[in-house]
Amino acid sequence: MKILSVLTMLALVVSVLSCDQEYSRSCPDCDDGIDCTEDICNWDTLTCSYKAHDEMCPAGQECDLLSGCVDLPECYIDADCYDGNACTDDRCSPVEGCLYTDNNRSCDDSNACTTGDVCSGGTCSGTAIDCDDDNECTDDSCDPLYGCLYDNNDNSCDDGNPCTSGDVCQNGECVGVNICECNLDSDCDAMEDGDLCNGTLICEENMCEVDPETVVTCDTSNDRPCRKNMCDPGTGDCYMTNLDDDTPCDDANPCTEADHCTGGVCNGELKDCSDGDACTVDACNPSSGQCQHASLNCDDGDICTVDACDPASGCYYTEVDCDDGDDCTIDYCDQYEGCKHDPDPDC
Repeated sequence: MKILSVLTMLALVVSVLSCDQEYSRSCPDCDDGIDCTEDICNWDTLTCSYKAHDEMCPAGQECDLLSGCVDLPECYIDADCYDGNACTDDRCSPVEGCLYTDNNRSCDDSNACTTGDVCSGGTCSGTAIDCDDDNECTDDSCDPLYGCLYDNNDNSCDDGNPCTSGDVCQNGECVGVNICECNLDSDCDAMEDGDLCNGTLICEENMCEVDPETVVTCDTSNDRPCRKNMCDPGTGDCYMTNLDDDTPCDDANPCTEADHCTGGVCNGELKDCSDGDACTVDACNPSSGQCQHASLNCDDGDICTVDACDPASGCYYTEVDCDDGDDCTIDYCDQYEGCKHDPDPDC
């Protein structure tokens, strides 16, 4: 049933009467059969026009000039269709209403235990993160709010070091008792003596040993018994130096004894070959170092003397006795011919 205002109806009656009186014409039937429209005849043009009245429709509907009361549209602009889901593209269609199309954008599923979140099928989801820290001394878990969590445990473990035993977890680390002298070369530093000549200690099969390649070897080609090319422990450099005085040495002379260094020279004391016999010549054989005792030659070359040797005093000489027992001869010794016996003219 059409509801028209009193003023509108009076205006129409007046208009019709006026029209009939002035023009003697009639207005066409403008009834469109739709209850929520106001049907209007234009007497100037004798045409109909219609005005929609939404208030004449039930709640949630509006008046359509062609269809009457129809449901209100779902949206007018795209913003009316916002569903709060980042994985859908929200669009308003004048005909179909809100349309939601899945997208494949990156997103955030608000889960700290996922990564690489991306939209799929209208839902944001990610790949579970790996919280394994490869530490057997922690219990690994993941909290959706805080992400990976690592709680220390006290389990038995293996620190991978053959030099430890009784390995157990402590404060998130695997700790064992050391049973080896060393694991690394640096472990041998405390055992160094500070001598740069005798080599550096390195760790070999968990024992500290001298690295032969680091031992300093000095050239000895110009060495002498009391002067050597030696290594300085403080610098590791070689230099020629005299051995300390009184250092035993060998002067290569077998006829010396108690050889020792003095001012860089090797000297010894001559070997005492004396046998206490004044009738021998005592000497040391330079080849063998053995003492030799040759008989002393007491020959004075005088045929008028008798040569002899006393072991206590050595050589002594007495005149030759030329006495022939003949009183009628003159006995004497000739330096060239020896004893002479000339006749005594007094006999």
